[in-house]
Amino acid sequence: MNQILKVVVAGEVDAGKSTLIGRLLFETGSLHEGIVEDISHVSRSLGNSFEFAYLLDSFEEERQGRLTIDTTQVFCNAGRDKQLVLIDVPGHRELMSNMLSGSSFADTAVLVVDIQRLITIDTLRHAWILKFLGIDSVIVAMNKLDSSGFSRSGFTKASAQVSHLLEQNAMTCDFIVPLSARQGDNLVKRSKNMPWYRGPVLFDLLKAGFKKRAHRYFRMPIQDSYSIDNGEFLVGTILGGAIARKERVYILPSGRKCIVRSLRTFTGSVQRLSYPQSIGVQLEDGPGICRGQVMCKPPLPRIGNEVRVKIFCVSSLRSREHFTLRCAAQEVAARLADIDAVRNIDDLKPKNIPASFEPGDIIDAVIRTELPLVYDTLQQNNSLSRFIIHQSDGICAFGLVESKRA
Repeated sequence: MNQILKVVVAGEVDAGKSTLIGRLLFETGSLHEGIVEDISHVSRSLGNSFEFAYLLDSFEEERQGRLTIDTTQVFCNAGRDKQLVLIDVPGHRELMSNMLSGSSFADTAVLVVDIQRLITIDTLRHAWILKFLGIDSVIVAMNKLDSSGFSRSGFTKASAQVSHLLEQNAMTCDFIVPLSARQGDNLVKRSKNMPWYRGPVLFDLLKAGFKKRAHRYFRMPIQDSYSIDNGEFLVGTILGGAIARKERVYILPSGRKCIVRSLRTFTGSVQRLSYPQSIGVQLEDGPGICRGQVMCKPPLPRIGNEVRVKIFCVSSLRSREHFTLRCAAQEVAARLADIDAVRNIDDLKPKNIPASFEPGDIIDAVIRTELPLVYDTLQQNNSLSRFIIHQSDGICAFGLVESKRA
């Protein structure tokens, strides 16, 4: 089973996000046969040279206007049984809702910065959104080094300014990589134009994220149970960590302790399984465990009926009505218990608490659930720290757990 790591690629208009992703797909052999010829034809018909960005900008109006309107998710080969999901999000302020919804379940982020323009207010807004999503540390892709003659001193000066501005907004950089997305410098292969740069290329930094994900704490939301060979097996997908026969696991929210009797995949019995495999687990004294519970190992997730959260609205959310909260396989009735602050993504200024929240509203609140919710901090496992809210009209918001209410 393929390991998948979701990477959101953010940055303001014309920073080169789509070009970076398109060139990365090309360099890693991730494109379908014939697509390069198609893009060459499109580029010529529009009177342009070959545009790697057109690999992402699938709408005709995007190609004509050279901007990204919708979020686009593409798979990039990252080695044996590994795939990066690269999420290209719009840079325009008016399309911040698209950016947030496209980034909501990302594992890590790349912030693309044009070395000629550095960080503008829009770029800072993107960094703030990433922080809202729980991504405190980013990889900065300092793009368009070809426009400055691949200057080392120019990169050093720009890097210092970018680091300072991000630190002022409580963000940190894992790495700042000098590159030219259009020419492919320092994307997958080390650039001959920048022999002074000795750090890792962007692709190697992205692949390093798989190791971080695999070492997260063991979590497996239970999706169903099946009878196989006269035994009951609980099935689900491992969200992080590993599990082995004869280990002790906990079933939450009940707190029940069980010993693993056997493990199965589609091909048969095994001794040990790890993220991101889909598995069947037979427990000693396991009957009565059902969908929505979470199998885990210490350190354990938190359990509670009151959770402090940040919520982002993608459609109308009625503040006084109950809703359904879905987190992994969990589905519980809930409501907003306390609302601390409301802002809109357009200007990030505080606003009065309305009876019905609008698309683009960001809410700091406490949610009260009718049944106990099992959840994690983002650092422990992001799949149990993010959730979706449904009301009668469908999905209306998504959110991020901050901490248990004191």
